[in-house]
Amino acid sequence: AFERELAILQQVDRPAAVADLETNLGNLEAQFGHPAEAIPHGERALAAHTRLLGADNPVILPDYLLLGEATRGVGRLLESERYLRAAVRIVETGLGPTNPAVIRPRLALAQTFVAGGRAADALAALAPLTALTAAGDLSPSTIADIELAAAAARIASSLTGAPPASARRRRARSPDRRRARRNDRGP
Repeated sequence: AFERELAILQQVDRPAAVADLETNLGNLEAQFGHPAEAIPHGERALAAHTRLLGADNPVILPDYLLLGEATRGVGRLLESERYLRAAVRIVETGLGPTNPAVIRPRLALAQTFVAGGRAADALAALAPLTALTAAGDLSPSTIADIELAAAAARIASSLTGAPPASARRRRARSPDRRRARRNDRGP
């Protein structure tokens, strides 16, 4: 039925309605456990919405979320991270960093980091949400979602024991580390 509606909308030249329907079809595929089938719908929706509304319009947030979650679902974690970082940026730039619309993108970004074994980065992605939970303006279920994501990241961190990527980079660039490498090479 949706495919038929999509064909009709394309024939009558309604690009905004086609883009919205592509987003809905992608979300349905993802909800039914078919992330690979959701990705083409999300890509077409994002391209059309971007053309119509601009790249930073908060209206295209669902496209970025769809693509971020679907690409994570097929194991394309770098793409997932890119889409979800864009979603966070759009909300924080357009609506402000304390707007509740930032919750879902940050939760999804944290889940992508956990899936990639980057628990410390997941905790860092969730950290800005503590101000939202402290304000008391969120529903108990939303607060529970945030706490659950943070707990999953802490558990993953305790299982891996690896420092976050940013700490590894800082350690590799430290002056003491460079001196030690120079000394190891000899005169």
